Amino acid sequence: MKLDDDAVPCNNCGGTGMATCERCDGWGRKPELAQRAMLTLPPEWCAGCRARGWTTCARCMGTGKQREPMGFRVPE
Repeated sequence: MKLDDDAVPCNNCGGTGMATCERCDGWGRKPELAQRAMLTLPPEWCAGCRARGWTTCARCMGTGKQREPMGFRVPE
């Protein structure tokens, strides 16, 4: 993904727009069954990333650009 010249890359994904799946740590399989994949049992794929090992970055929503905080401040 190509960023604009004035865009600041996202701190979470480094500007790629993709982040490692937190459910399977990038393996694409359910963590408790990752070791069983070497056996003859069929693997159970991770539903969080659909067996890809990565998801769209939640902080920048896949744009790769650092976003400004959303919302508003309540004066004290």
